[in-house]
Amino acid sequence: MKKAFLVPAVATLMLAACSDDAGDNGGRTLPPVDSGATDTGNIEDSGAPSDGAPSDGAPGEAGPTCPTNPPVEEVTADVAANTTWTCAKTYVLKKFVEVKPGATLTIQAGTVIKGVKGSGAESVTGLAVLPGAKILAMGTKAQPIVFTSNQPTPQRGDWAGVMILGKAKSNHQKTDGSATEVFPEGLASKPQFAYGSNGSDRDDDDSSGELHYVRVEWAGYQLTVGNEINSFSFYGVGRGTKVDHLEVLHGFDDAFEWFGGTMNAKYLLAQSTNDDCFDMDNGYSGKLQYIICNRDDVDGGGNGFEVDNDANGSNNQPYTNPTIWNATLVGKGGTATTEGGHGAHIRRNARGKWSNVLAVNWPLSGLFVEANLDSSKNPIPGSGCEKNVTDGTLVIQSSNFGGTTKNGNNAFSTGLLGEASRKLTSRSLAEAMISDAKSSAPSFALKAGSPMLTGGAAPPSDGFFDDAGKDFIGACGTSCAEFEGWTRFE
Repeated sequence: MKKAFLVPAVATLMLAACSDDAGDNGGRTLPPVDSGATDTGNIEDSGAPSDGAPSDGAPGEAGPTCPTNPPVEEVTADVAANTTWTCAKTYVLKKFVEVKPGATLTIQAGTVIKGVKGSGAESVTGLAVLPGAKILAMGTKAQPIVFTSNQPTPQRGDWAGVMILGKAKSNHQKTDGSATEVFPEGLASKPQFAYGSNGSDRDDDDSSGELHYVRVEWAGYQLTVGNEINSFSFYGVGRGTKVDHLEVLHGFDDAFEWFGGTMNAKYLLAQSTNDDCFDMDNGYSGKLQYIICNRDDVDGGGNGFEVDNDANGSNNQPYTNPTIWNATLVGKGGTATTEGGHGAHIRRNARGKWSNVLAVNWPLSGLFVEANLDSSKNPIPGSGCEKNVTDGTLVIQSSNFGGTTKNGNNAFSTGLLGEASRKLTSRSLAEAMISDAKSSAPSFALKAGSPMLTGGAAPPSDGFFDDAGKDFIGACGTSCAEFEGWTRFE
């Protein structure tokens, strides 16, 4: 769970998320970054943004021609005017680069951006798109955009990651219940990073731009113990932002975290991240479809999903209320040695709807729906998320949550899994018949005959969800082509 400081807009800003646990950084020597841009040649920077339609890099598509060994350009200043980064260069971030309000940063397909390894809060590098700014990261399946470490032997947490801050609502409130702006925590005071609130000045339809086919590697910076930045951090990002085909590889803290906002996304992959794969807080109410979490054996004790209304389980609104369809959550197996290890940990008064979710191989449990805790940190039966299930504001349907030793972490979760009307049953990794989730080049497709190829629920016909997801439980049916060709696993 991450924290945030509630402070006036003119006061101190802290700019990162915190985590409950940390683990092995997993340093290793890797082959050169593969962005898929293997042709030689140069291109000129036209500075013209594309129309934003996501591309699969199909034959005949006019993609950029990129040099094999592009020259390096060090980025030492913020982006204050419309700027285009092309694959004709490798960009090295020498600071925490801010895209300023009114400016648009366009990143061409095949471009590689590297963060310099930090040595403390004042030297951390990363990219932050501020409220009122835009990013157009226009990768393709054939030529994804890659953000990575500049180290020859990279480690988790070498650099910060990508932060997007928008103008949509969060549920942060002052002690008197009135709306307030809020800042991410952990860095120096920067009032321009203010985001969120549930005030009338918020815009849930706000657009922070577009992200298509983007991979973030070796990010998630630890500022101090308990204060980390995630690989992808979304703060109050609105539903006008277009997002699909994102991967996090070897992140230090959470792979993806949402703090409020209404952003929707498809085709997200969290591979070998050290904490939670998908963390949602402070009124996030977006839609997600086709998402995968795959935990590595050396990972820390995080969860597939960790979902909270806020740190206190309050009734602050808007409630954290995501709608999730088609997710595959593969745990690391074995025995959890730190906090975490659930396929989904839903707690602190969160709401939402989870459909067609497959969770297998989790050390503690497939599902933990948690009641509120009393002052001694003992659960209060029938409160919090347990009450939300009873009230129908927290719905889990047409899904299979299986752990290594048990499917529910408590009696309530076990009972929920046993309700035939919800089509929830126990499935191990082998029983689910996933093609190959634990090799160096995994496939999350289902084998013919998998029990996960039946029992799915049809998603809403609302213009966002893809109806094909009704035919299976998990992120993939017998094909997982949308996660092939642009992803990396080592």
